[in-house]
Amino acid sequence: MKTLLLGCRAYAADHEGVYPPSLEILYPDHIDQEGFHLVRDESGSRVPVVYHAGYKDSDDPREVLIEHPLELKRKRILGYAGGTAVEVPVK
Repeated sequence: MKTLLLGCRAYAADHEGVYPPSLEILYPDHIDQEGFHLVRDESGSRVPVVYHAGYKDSDDPREVLIEHPLELKRKRILGYAGGTAVEVPVK
């Protein structure tokens, strides 16, 4: 998650503060591993993280930019526009 957030922030620094339209566009200029935005589900299939496009680095840093698509130990991992990533309990 932190790698994705750093890649988004690096992209924004190069594009007048606008976060990327999709995570795939970060490869290879801002993240060097192809498929970095995919995680494995319970069956072993690769699924993409949830990305909320349309934000700028000047927007509220508490806006959710990236979400892990799966619940892990009754928690979800969220990445915020301000660059922080946290685990939050699933209700």
